[in-house]
Amino acid sequence: MKSGIMNILKLLVLIMVLLSCKNENIPATVVATVETLSITSITGSTALGGGEIISDGGNSISTRGICWDTIMDPTDGGAKSVDSSGLDKYTSELSGLAGGTTYYVRAFAINNGGIAYGNNEVFTTLFVPLLTTNNATEITNTSATSGGVITESYGIQIIAKGVCWSQNFNPSIEDSKTSDGPGDSPFSSLITGLLPGTAYHVRSYVITSEGNTGYGGDKVFITQSSDSVVYTEVIRDIQFEKGFALTPLDPAIVQQGGGFEKTFLDTLDFGKDGSHPVWILAQWNSKYDLAHTTPINGINGSIEYANEGKKIALFPDHSLWLEVDASKEYESPRLNGQSWPHLLISQNFHDESPNVGEADHLDFSMEIKLEKCENKMTARTYNPSIHTAQSPFYFMLVNNNKNSVDYHQRIWFGLPSFDFRYPILRYNEVVLWDIGTSTFIYGVPENTIWGNVSLHDENWHKTRIDIKPLIKRALEAMKEHDVFKNTTLDDIIITSMNFGWEVPGTFDAAIRVKGIRLKSVKITQ
Repeated sequence: MKSGIMNILKLLVLIMVLLSCKNENIPATVVATVETLSITSITGSTALGGGEIISDGGNSISTRGICWDTIMDPTDGGAKSVDSSGLDKYTSELSGLAGGTTYYVRAFAINNGGIAYGNNEVFTTLFVPLLTTNNATEITNTSATSGGVITESYGIQIIAKGVCWSQNFNPSIEDSKTSDGPGDSPFSSLITGLLPGTAYHVRSYVITSEGNTGYGGDKVFITQSSDSVVYTEVIRDIQFEKGFALTPLDPAIVQQGGGFEKTFLDTLDFGKDGSHPVWILAQWNSKYDLAHTTPINGINGSIEYANEGKKIALFPDHSLWLEVDASKEYESPRLNGQSWPHLLISQNFHDESPNVGEADHLDFSMEIKLEKCENKMTARTYNPSIHTAQSPFYFMLVNNNKNSVDYHQRIWFGLPSFDFRYPILRYNEVVLWDIGTSTFIYGVPENTIWGNVSLHDENWHKTRIDIKPLIKRALEAMKEHDVFKNTTLDDIIITSMNFGWEVPGTFDAAIRVKGIRLKSVKITQ
C-alpha cells in the first residue's frame, strides 16, 4: 500500500511538472526566412540592394537590412545598411564601395529567435574615373556655368563628359545634360533653358569607352528671379513672431470640442504679439502641460517655455528649439499599441491652400539641426520595430474637386528627417497606414530630400526642393492602395502641415528648425 501511494505521488508530481512547463508559454525561437534581392543601380562607389521577408518565424522582425563584403557570406558585424522593420520587400543602399571590386551581399533579419541571412548576391562595381563638380557661377534667371575636373582617370578612355542637372538631388545623364567632348582635361559647361527663381542640382559626369558612367558630387544653385514669376508664400509667420496656440494633451478634446480654435489652452508668445497666432503647438499624449508656463531667458538669448517633459525655445536667429524628454514620460519601455508623446508645430492653410496642379513649382525649404538624442533604454529592452525618436514633416493632401469620385479623399505626404534608427538615409519610399487618423501616409525617400548626409551629426542641414514632382509620384503610389485612383494634380490642394517630435521610445531628444517655407510658383509668360 505504501509503495502504491508513493507511485501515485510520483505520478502527480510528474503531471504538475509537465503542466507547469506547458503554462510557461515559452516564446518561439524560430528565426525568420529572408531572401536577398538582386543588386541594381551599380556605380563605382554605390549600389542598391535589398531583401524580402518570406517568413517572420512567428516573431516580429526587430531589425532588417543588408550586409556586404569582398568575401562570401558577409555578416551584420561588417559593412551593413539597416532598413525599417516589417514583412514587405525593402531597399537599402550600399555605399563607400571601391571601384572595380567584386562584392557579396546578403539580406538579414533579426527576431527573438536570432539573426537569419538570405542567399549571397554577387556584383562588381564599375571601374570609372574620379571627378569633381564645379560650383555654379555666372548665374542668370535662365542659365549658369558649371563644369568638372577629372582627378584620376586610371588610364581609362573617356569618350564623353559634361554636366547634368535637374530640380531633384543627384541628377543623371537621363536628365538634362551638356556634352563637352572626350578626354580627361578640366571642362566648363554652360547650362541653359532654366526657370527663373528655381533651385537646381548639378553633377559632372564622364562616360568611358566601356559604356560606364561616373559622376561628381551634387551641387545646388538658384537662378535669379524674374518679373514673370509670381511667388505665393503658403506658410505664414515663418519667423514665429506671433507665437503658438497650445493644444490640450488629449487630441480627442479637440475633436469633440470643435477644433483647435475653440479648444486651445494658452498662447506661448515669447514676449511678442501673441494676439493672433497662426501656429499651433500640439502636445499630444504627454503627462506634462505647457499651458500657463512662465517663460524664462535661456541660452544664447533664447526665450523658453519648459516643464519636466518638454521644452520649446525661440532664438534671436528665429530658429525654434523643440525638446521631448521621454525618460520622464515613460515609467518603462513603451509596449506595442501604447500611445506616445508628440511635440508638433502645425498650421492650417484654410483659404490659402495651394492647388498643386495650378502651380508650376512648389518650392519647399527648411533647415534642421539635431541637438541631442539619448537612448535611455538598454540593449535588451530597446526594440527598433516599436521604439524610436523621429521628427517627420507632413503636408495634408486633399482632393478638393466636388465633381470627382475621390472628393475629400486625403493622405499625409511625408518629408522624413531625423529618425534614430537610420543614421544612413534611405532611398526607398514608404507607404503606411496611420491608425490615429485613419489615413494613408506616403513618405518620400529621405535621401531625395537631404542628400548624402547624416542627420545624426548635430550640424545644420538645409533642403530646398520642388515637391510637385514628388506629389505626382505619391498619387501614382497611392493608386495601388485604392486611394486617389481617379485624382489628378489639378484636384489636389495642400490644406495643412506639421513638423516635430514623435517619440514612441524612451529617448531624450531635441532639434532646432528654421526657415520653413513653401512657395507656390507661377510662371506668367
